[in-house]
Amino acid sequence: MENIRVHMHLPLSQNTLLKAPKAVLFDWDGVIVDSEHMIFSALQRTFQHFSLEGPSVPDFYKFYGYSLEDAFKRDFKERWEEAREVYRQVQMNTETQKPKVFEGVQEFLEALSLKKIYCAVVSNKKGDDLRKEAESLNLAHYFSKIVGAQDAQRSKPFPDPVEHALKDTGLNPHHHSVWFIGDRSVDMECAHATKCIPIEAAFFVSKIEENYRYPPTLTIRSYQELIKMLK
Repeated sequence: MENIRVHMHLPLSQNTLLKAPKAVLFDWDGVIVDSEHMIFSALQRTFQHFSLEGPSVPDFYKFYGYSLEDAFKRDFKERWEEAREVYRQVQMNTETQKPKVFEGVQEFLEALSLKKIYCAVVSNKKGDDLRKEAESLNLAHYFSKIVGAQDAQRSKPFPDPVEHALKDTGLNPHHHSVWFIGDRSVDMECAHATKCIPIEAAFFVSKIEENYRYPPTLTIRSYQELIKMLK
């Protein structure tokens, strides 16, 4: 597998050399599974329970990539724990609806597996719920580690979950090419903080603010772009 020359996200006219990965880290919602409409609906119902106006779509993209605890502390103040339970109850009532896995995910994971490239999930979704969902979608076996909220001391954008995902692997983003595929600003910030290569998954729309200070190195519109790079 050779090094691949790709365009920079900002500005588009520049080129950079994207090294073949030794490891690939994935966010989950909006990257592996198309679940954000379900999350957005559950949030709206939670806000309605407290007679509050729910977040706009831009605010949802901006703030709800962070851990649920952090987001709810900001929006519900001293009632954040109560709001968290309401949100989880709403989700439990709709948990029979499995999120759809994005097209190309399994093919990309198979390609990484064949090349023995280390794979892990680094998400701000609650760890136990994340692993349960990965198992239910028959995807868990592709990942050496599935790291969610509360598995590390701090959540993204802090480096802790990435460090946890790479612990005992001998892989260090300072010395090895580690791709971090995410869809939110919090993912790009975490990738920059840990010296991973930030790749934005923008399958429908870019959710990262224009001129954001932690830009992605590459923006993809489908997994086929990354699959071609591995060949």
